[in-house]
Amino acid sequence: MTIVKQDGTVTFEFDHDTKEKVYLAGDFNHWNYLKTPLKKSTKGKWRVTVKLTPGEHQFRYVCNNNWYNDSTANKYINNGYGSENSVVVID
Repeated sequence: MTIVKQDGTVTFEFDHDTKEKVYLAGDFNHWNYLKTPLKKSTKGKWRVTVKLTPGEHQFRYVCNNNWYNDSTANKYINNGYGSENSVVVID
């Protein structure tokens, strides 16, 4: 789930039952997922908040070398690797 605020901050939330680390990869961090780890909340969901510039930003979650999309993304774009990237839109 992505929660977008008017100031351009976005909270990315990954609801997946795992003990492995979860990361966020996207065009905003040059797809270097190690730069943006998520932290597990007390409710068991993985979260991270980042500030993004206006426009469309592609992203995916990474856990245990598997890539996941966000089911609540604004849209999806073919990534050329046989799957799609999630997109969040910042006004």
